Amino acid sequence: MFTRKEIVDYSVRKGCNKDLLNKGMATTPNGDVFCIATLSGDYDDTKYYSAGIKSPKEILYCGVYSIRAKHRLDEDNYETRKNIAVTETDGIGTFVYFFEKTNKYINQYYYHGRYKFITHYMVTSHNPNHKDGEIVFKLQYVDRVK
Repeated sequence: MFTRKEIVDYSVRKGCNKDLLNKGMATTPNGDVFCIATLSGDYDDTKYYSAGIKSPKEILYCGVYSIRAKHRLDEDNYETRKNIAVTETDGIGTFVYFFEKTNKYINQYYYHGRYKFITHYMVTSHNPNHKDGEIVFKLQYVDRVK
C-alpha cells in the first residue's frame, strides 16, 4: 500500500512533472506516462479488475479530459498530451504505473503494476459536460517491478 504523498514523492524522484493532485497522472518531461492513480475511489471494482482480483491482466483507464482541447488526443493541449503519452507506452522502455485508492475515505493506494498501451476507443460519458465522450485506454499488464 502507498499513500498519496509516497506516490507523489516517488514520481518526482523519477523525474515526473505532475504531482497527481488533479488528474491523477504524472508524466516525465519527455511526455512518457509514468503513473496514473484513481483519486476519487468512486469506480466499480469491475472497472479495473474483476471479483476483487488485484493483479489484473488488463485495465481500462479513462483518459484526461480538457474543455479547451479540440479532441481527446489534441497535441496542442497540455492536458490531452497526457493521453497521447499513454499511447506511447510500450511495456519495454515506457510504462503506465497504475495505483488505485483502496477506500474513498482513506488516503491509501494499491499498486497494481506496470502496463503497456494496447488500444483506445471512445465511449459515451456519464458527465454531461464531456460532450465528446470519454477516451478509454486498454492497457496490458507487464509486471509488478518497481
